[in-house]
Amino acid sequence: MMANFREDWERIAWGGYDKSPEEMLRYRRSLPREGLDGKYYKSFGEKVIANFLLEHNITYKYERNFWWNDINYRPDFTIFTGENQGIVIEYFGLEGDPDYDIMSEQKREYWRNHPNWHFVELSPTTLRFEGVEDFCALLKRCLESYGIRCDRLSEDEI
Repeated sequence: MMANFREDWERIAWGGYDKSPEEMLRYRRSLPREGLDGKYYKSFGEKVIANFLLEHNITYKYERNFWWNDINYRPDFTIFTGENQGIVIEYFGLEGDPDYDIMSEQKREYWRNHPNWHFVELSPTTLRFEGVEDFCALLKRCLESYGIRCDRLSEDEI
């Protein structure tokens, strides 16, 4: 009988249901790849971006498809501001790798040729040396420069 209760308790504790909302947010923010929305991201940097967008009530698509020279290109985050226009956010997490840097430059060129889209690129260097808070402040400035409101939700709304 205790085994059944132990299993329930472990599920409660593992799911964080025993925590206050503030404790739960702190816990979820500490996870390396799982966002506040419960989705898994490819890197800590992508998770930070996803959390920022969620916490500021900004609707986005993660890895939304674009066709580019018969290749299914999926930028990290897409924010639509109208039909076939918006903002694309790329987190260049492997910068410094020669092949990756070539691909990154090709992505920059692709978005320069699409005037209805704004391109925001973020780097792990900023995240590593300036921290999460400054990284998010940079993201906020970029988005606001393109007319996106970045009003932070209260913890109860997240």
